[in-house]
Amino acid sequence: MLTEEGLPNVFERHARLAEACRRAVKAMGLELLCREPAAYSNTLTAIVMPAGKDSDAYIAHAGRRLGMSLGVGLGQVRGKVFRIGHLGSLNELDLLGGLAGVELTLKTFGVDVPLGAGLKAAEEYLVSTIATA
Repeated sequence: MLTEEGLPNVFERHARLAEACRRAVKAMGLELLCREPAAYSNTLTAIVMPAGKDSDAYIAHAGRRLGMSLGVGLGQVRGKVFRIGHLGSLNELDLLGGLAGVELTLKTFGVDVPLGAGLKAAEEYLVSTIATA
């Protein structure tokens, strides 16, 4: 797959999906753990849970409700953040489906996120970066 797509294209795809994810998180009104844009990762996005909400409990909730697999916070941020991975054989549809699941499970977990806001931000970014045929 890597040879067919070409390594530069793989890196570009990961960068696009990562930026779409970060824009979605911000549009949901949530905070990124990484505050320095130059240090953003194109492999995963770590999201800070709102005060009073345990990210480990949220991850378990997302797993029970939708069978979603989200990453836990490690070390000092355990219970405070969850991680969305966007590396590997992932495309726009995969990311958008995951973001929809995050919005839905956050809402049902009691986090007041505006449904559809993250998806809209991600879609608008992705549409603006897709070459037209």
